Amino acid sequence: MKHRRRGFSVVEVGLATIIVGGLLVASLSGVAALSTARRQGEMADKASALSNALLEEMLTQPYSTLASGAMGSGPSGAESATGNRTLYNEIGDYGAVNETIIRTRAGTTVSNCTNWGRRVSIVFLNTADKATVSAADTGIARITVSVFGPGSSTKPLARATGIRTLGWDVANKRSAAAQSGVLNVVVSPDVLGADE
Repeated sequence: MKHRRRGFSVVEVGLATIIVGGLLVASLSGVAALSTARRQGEMADKASALSNALLEEMLTQPYSTLASGAMGSGPSGAESATGNRTLYNEIGDYGAVNETIIRTRAGTTVSNCTNWGRRVSIVFLNTADKATVSAADTGIARITVSVFGPGSSTKPLARATGIRTLGWDVANKRSAAAQSGVLNVVVSPDVLGADE
């Protein structure tokens, strides 16, 4: 009578090793993809918060003096000499904002934003067709704040857009000392990876 040996053959052990190895590789790939997606989501949230913060700061400023000067020409020498935005007193002062180091209005560097940037664009809109940009001051300005993450200065992670009108200032007797009055804010979270 022959006794059968108990256990697995070399072929069975080899097949089991290949199957377990394949499952391990597949699960690690899934974890890596999940980690990447989570990191991209966190970056998009941070970018959205940074763009909204600057847009909200801008929309507290009056439109009033834009009619007498170029849109978005930036601050005067005295306003920019401080190295911060505390003396900015109209939305046109922000037109030259192109931060490579993200700062608060008081000039303090925002933590955990190394290699991030913000750029502001201010354009006049045509009164008859709000989707068309006008070269002349129409009393309607579209403000766009774009935020760029580490390693990208061409594709924004987030964009916040607001519409500001001179008519709103006039109707509400706004001045440089007046408080916030947002006419319309449209946040565009769908620009992750979109072209500028």
